[in-house]
Amino acid sequence: MSVEVVTVRDGRGHTHARVFVDGAEVPAVLYDIATPGAGWTPEAWSAQKVSGASAAAVAAAHAMYPPQTLPVTVARGA
Repeated sequence: MSVEVVTVRDGRGHTHARVFVDGAEVPAVLYDIATPGAGWTPEAWSAQKVSGASAAAVAAAHAMYPPQTLPVTVARGA
């Protein structure tokens, strides 16, 4: 199986992703967990990251957080 991910970040800071499996495009969900930058407070960035991890599949949430650091709401799948 071949998996290719194409990501494009536009000038406004948005990131777009397309995923291809064996050459065929498949639906993808992008969870942006970039480090906080201008305009982000640490609290707002953390809340955004937890929100994304809560909506993600367990394996994707583990990619965002090491399993031992998953917030309780994410660990429960809430």
